[in-house]
Parts: sequence; structure tokens; C-alpha cells
Amino acid sequence: MYNAMNKKNPLIYSIVLITILVSNVLSAQSIDSTLQRAKILYDTQQYDSVIVLYNQLISSGNVSDKLYFNLANAYYKQREIAQAILWYERALVLDPYNDDIRNNLRIAQASQPDKVEQIQESLFQIWYPYVYRVFSSNTWAVMSIICFVTAIISVLWFLFSNIRLNKKISFFGALFLAGIALFSYSNAKYRYKELTQNSYAIVMEPSLSILTEPQQHSKELVVVHGGLKVYIEKTSGEWLSIRLPDGKVGWVQHFAIQRI
Repeated sequence: MYNAMNKKNPLIYSIVLITILVSNVLSAQSIDSTLQRAKILYDTQQYDSVIVLYNQLISSGNVSDKLYFNLANAYYKQREIAQAILWYERALVLDPYNDDIRNNLRIAQASQPDKVEQIQESLFQIWYPYVYRVFSSNTWAVMSIICFVTAIISVLWFLFSNIRLNKKISFFGALFLAGIALFSYSNAKYRYKELTQNSYAIVMEPSLSILTEPQQHSKELVVVHGGLKVYIEKTSGEWLSIRLPDGKVGWVQHFAIQRI
């Protein structure tokens, strides 16, 4: 009985592997076919159909800065500025140094009616995102683990070495590697959070009243329009506390904005 089962296992594994490979090939072909159709529709200015196709791909779990960028372009052609800005921003999160995405985002933002004066950011707030976006969160995490393990080895070398020079090298080496490990871990955390729990959002309503309290009939703080980028401070039920670029903080309901 045991031998019979063993003989069946390779056949079963082979069937499963072939099925997975065929499924992946067919899926890739289907995606390529959809992208080709979308390109033809875009070239013939059928932007509403392009949007439907790209959204279908995204709904199927496809994640790509190029896909987001092309969808944003189609929305911009349809003059749906809020949607265009949202998808340009999402593309930029995946590829932060892409000049095409940045330029198109600036063009779309120029069509956004709110000219809110932005509060001055600190030097750290300006340059730090450029640092943790250099690598993916996985790369930073691997770097952190490697440096941490190497730091432990250096500590052991310090403890068991009888040579003074070796002790000095291992001691300062351990401190340096521990610092790099913490720095890499911090970068991995921020990059991962940016990709999965982005606290920035785009106003999607054509006109939106920012309220002073999380209540339907509370006092109006200011009125903003679709496409404005805001920061989510906290949530309270169906309400979100958001910070505007000029530093004002107010409340809106969930449906009014979409996270980047």
C-alpha cells in the first residue's frame, strides 16, 4: 500500500505542476491580450472602454505602476481629474522616481481648483522619503536581518577574542552594524506602510464640506474639491479626521475620499 501511494505521488505532483504552469501561461496571455485591446481603444480615443478594461485587470489582482499610470491617463482624457490624480499618486508610490508619472501628475494637479497654500515641511520630512523609497520593503528587511546577524557575530568575536585590536574592531563593528540594522528596519517599516496602509488620500467628491466635528450637521470648516490630496489623521466610525495641505484639520465621511 505504501509503495503504491509513492508511485502515484510523482504523477499527481506532475499533473498539479503542469496545471499551474498552463494556468499561468493562459493568464499572462489573457492579460497581454487585454492590454493590447486597451492600447487600441486608447489610440482611437475610446477612453471609457479603456477605463473598464484597466479596472478589470486591477480588480483581478494585477498591481503595476504602468497599469496605474495608463489608467490615470485615460481618466485624465475623460477629464475625471480626481480619479486621474488618485491613480497617478498610486503609480508614484510603486515607482517614486518615474519622471513621466511626476510630470503627468503635475499637469493633472494644475486642473484641480483648490490652490491651498502648503505648510512648510521640515528638512527631514522632505528628504527621508527619498531614502526609504530607494529599495523595496523586502530588500530593506533582508538588509536589516543580515546586519543584525553580523552584529551578533561581532559581539561573539568581541567576547571570545583575546587580541586587543580584534576586540576594538569587533566592538565598533557591532555598534555600526546594529545601527544599520535599525535604520534598515525603520526604512522597511515605512516603505511597507506606504504601500499597504497609505495615510494620504484624494478627495473624490466634486465639492466637499470639511466639518469641524464628526456629525452630519456640524459647522463647516472649509469647502474643497475633487483631486485635493489630504492626510488621514484618525478614524471615528464612518468618519475620518483629515489634515489639509495648509494644516487645517476637519472631518469627512469615508465615501468622500479614497486612500492612495
